[in-house]
Amino acid sequence: MDEPFHSLSPKIVSVIKNVIKEQSRSKGFLISDHQYQDVLDISDDIYLLSNSHLKSIKDLTELRHFNYLPKNI
Repeated sequence: MDEPFHSLSPKIVSVIKNVIKEQSRSKGFLISDHQYQDVLDISDDIYLLSNSHLKSIKDLTELRHFNYLPKNI
């Protein structure tokens, strides 16, 4: 899914997140979105694609290390 939360109201984002979590019991999803907190809320595994490499992310400090998140988050 490419940016499934883009330009949606918080209420609709919540509904979509619930649907994705429910459906993820029987299928897998790949989600790419700039609204990273919404993606983190519903993800079992996080990967960062950067410079043609896929990196498994274990915690947010790794995303900060790659300059993907601001230092204050």
